[in-house]
Amino acid sequence: MWLIGTDGSRGAAHAAKWAAAQAPGRVDRIRVTSIWSLPVAPAVPPVGPMTKYWDTETFAAAATADADALADELRGILGDAVEIDTLVEEGQASAHLIGESHDADLLVVGSRGRGGFARLVLGSTSTQCANHAEVPTAVVRESAEIAPATRLLVSFDGSTNSIDALRWAVRFATPGSTVDVVEVWEPVVIPMGADEMVFVDAVDRTRTRFEEQTAEILGADDLDARGVEVA
Repeated sequence: MWLIGTDGSRGAAHAAKWAAAQAPGRVDRIRVTSIWSLPVAPAVPPVGPMTKYWDTETFAAAATADADALADELRGILGDAVEIDTLVEEGQASAHLIGESHDADLLVVGSRGRGGFARLVLGSTSTQCANHAEVPTAVVRESAEIAPATRLLVSFDGSTNSIDALRWAVRFATPGSTVDVVEVWEPVVIPMGADEMVFVDAVDRTRTRFEEQTAEILGADDLDARGVEVA
């Protein structure tokens, strides 16, 4: 199951359509999730804190309508190939999405939503999800092409996280696609005294470790039979 977060913004809708383009053959169920909360009414000196009545039913209805409309749009794209349902809850968006994603295989959010400052590269919700979700998370910018991903770029440094990322990318890749695995390192300079330093270039050691670790991971998948190239 893939979980898609929406807040009614154009960015969220774009992310959902991007997910739909990746879905065929990869997933059989998508859940469109809308998390709503009441606006915060600030204090206004010298009058003091303001008390304002918010119609919670109106907010809930708007979030439900948005989730339903987006789900219907995805059904129009995917037909009966993928089951699509919705979930609407009140609360803090990133916390709920992270919690709901425990039962998902992929969490998809837009890079920017309705709130925050437009100049920020990522919104607070997408940042929280990317940093704290326990499942793979796709943060989709509005500039992302809505088409099946045919090239996956994996940053690899030998850590547990990078190994998991490579394994996920290999499984996610579809026939005809390419997985590019990249490791970047920098030489280390070790001071040996007031006027002496040792320049250590671990290129050979790094390359050997890289080849050994990636060979073990990639050997577990019959990539040639699947038509997936790894470079």
